[in-house]
Amino acid sequence: MDNATGQEKAIAPLDEDQLACMASRNNWAAVMYQDSGLVRNMTSTDPDADGWEPVTDCQTTEEKREAAAAKMQVITLEHGQQIRTTMDRYQPRLSVYSVEGCARDWEEDPAANFDRAMRLSHPVAWVMLHSVSLEDDYPGKGAAADKARDEYNAAILINNGDTVKIEGRLYSVKYVGIRYADPVHLVPVKK
Repeated sequence: MDNATGQEKAIAPLDEDQLACMASRNNWAAVMYQDSGLVRNMTSTDPDADGWEPVTDCQTTEEKREAAAAKMQVITLEHGQQIRTTMDRYQPRLSVYSVEGCARDWEEDPAANFDRAMRLSHPVAWVMLHSVSLEDDYPGKGAAADKARDEYNAAILINNGDTVKIEGRLYSVKYVGIRYADPVHLVPVKK
């Protein structure tokens, strides 16, 4: 109540997270009462004090989601894009692939290929380690090696635990080991 006017102050109702936050405090945690349809939420160390202030430092569920989304940087990757990892030892060529991207490469229906992969429980996005072989010197080998090194250095660094977006779907990056043909697993993020 406003002491000057004698009118009730309209204060927005709190959600469950704010109530839990208030209840966890070691003071007059959550003093709430229903008065003519208004819910007031106040805290104070002195219940007899005038001018109690509403609680504002407890986040709502929506604010928590927004804060988590701001912390979580999503890296957008495309079919066929080269990436690099922190477990790379000899600058291997790692590429990201998707079912829809492969369908477009082969001029097939991406939606049909995606549906088939889902029906058969196949992955719809993956990372592949390209094979390499040792070769004798040949004309242009130095230029080819320089080009491969530049492509590796320009590739996006993907860390273990990062969140990536491929074909509009979110995945969590899980390192398995550089000695495998699929050294990075893309684990779908459940919403």
